[in-house]
Amino acid sequence: MKHLILSAALFSAGVLCAQTTLSSSDVSPVMGEVVDIVGVDYVNPGSAGANQTWDFSNITTTNVTAQTEVFASNANYPGANFNYVTTAVNGGQTSVTSNFVDLTANSVLVHGIEVTGADIVYSDPQLAMFFPMTLNDAQTDAFTATMTGQGMTIDRTGTTTVTIDGEGTLILPNQTYQNALRVHVTSTIEDAYMGQVYATTTTEVYAWYAAGVHGYILQFSSLTSQGQTAQSGAMFVDQTIGTEEVEEDLTLTISPNPFNTEVKIDNLTESVEKIEIYDLSGKVVKTVVTENVTSTIIATDDLQKGMYILKAFGEEGEVLDTQKVVKQ
Repeated sequence: MKHLILSAALFSAGVLCAQTTLSSSDVSPVMGEVVDIVGVDYVNPGSAGANQTWDFSNITTTNVTAQTEVFASNANYPGANFNYVTTAVNGGQTSVTSNFVDLTANSVLVHGIEVTGADIVYSDPQLAMFFPMTLNDAQTDAFTATMTGQGMTIDRTGTTTVTIDGEGTLILPNQTYQNALRVHVTSTIEDAYMGQVYATTTTEVYAWYAAGVHGYILQFSSLTSQGQTAQSGAMFVDQTIGTEEVEEDLTLTISPNPFNTEVKIDNLTESVEKIEIYDLSGKVVKTVVTENVTSTIIATDDLQKGMYILKAFGEEGEVLDTQKVVKQ
């Protein structure tokens, strides 16, 4: 009997101490994949440690939207195998960033970054992630790069520390993620011109990951340089929102998109009974009956800035078209 009790106690302790472990294949984007992202307000990222509940169910989205597509790398970065191309839209302005990385079963190393007006080429790549990820694991690595742009060449050096500092439940407006891991990344960067250091920058990123989501679920970033701090947030857009099977080959024309005080819907057919707009939590925020019209205008001045899902429904409740729209 004593042996059975001891075995049961050991089993219970093992269950209580079980930790989430994520591998590269659990969270890394794959070739050809497209990941949608929406900006969110920066808020306190919460506590570190095991058995956390991070409740961001009331987080506010911004008018920043982005989409990351995964391509093969190119000959300019022979050490990289993937190119993560992120196209971001902010207030009507579009920017494109290419991150050339070496993604393996053990790590993600950055070999190059291309943005408008500047290229960064690493002679010693920068650590972005390591695998497998388990609570309290950490790695620190140094990096060296050269940044060129606007006729200048800048020498960049620095160190990055990646720490898996939290494990638990992540609650967002659109979904709750169990067994999520939080990754805390800090970097110190020195930029030198003609041998003289002219800028020191520190960055701090908190990002949450869970198995089956290829990329971060939620991320808060802070950058401090020359006494100035900039903060931002970003959230993965759950692809299950508004993905019911479309039963008719219908594509609505939506303009403008992004919109401000109103949005016009054209190309409506007789089969379209109503239009509904959903926020990212799946809540209906607008409903417009569209029987016997070919176009309609929806007033949107009461909507908060951010991304929404617009759906067209038929008379039997079937989904005829689904599109993402943005209030700016």
